[in-house]
Amino acid sequence: YNGVAIAVNPDNVREIYIADNTNGILKTVNGGSSWAKISSGIPAGVTFNNLYYHEGSGDLYAISASSGIFFLQNGETQ
Repeated sequence: YNGVAIAVNPDNVREIYIADNTNGILKTVNGGSSWAKISSGIPAGVTFNNLYYHEGSGDLYAISASSGIFFLQNGETQ
């Protein structure tokens, strides 16, 4: 994967999120042994610039300068 942004759950460092401009947003809960695509609700072709993990809620914000901010509640697309 060609990640352009990364976010880590500070309470569980094995839970990692990567924004990849080819594959979308990916999540692992086992420190990277396996990954799942969690950006199915985000349009194809979005270019990501940053990820922000909200420590209190577990929500994830995927930021794209050209497409806006995408909200993933509890780290999952809705």
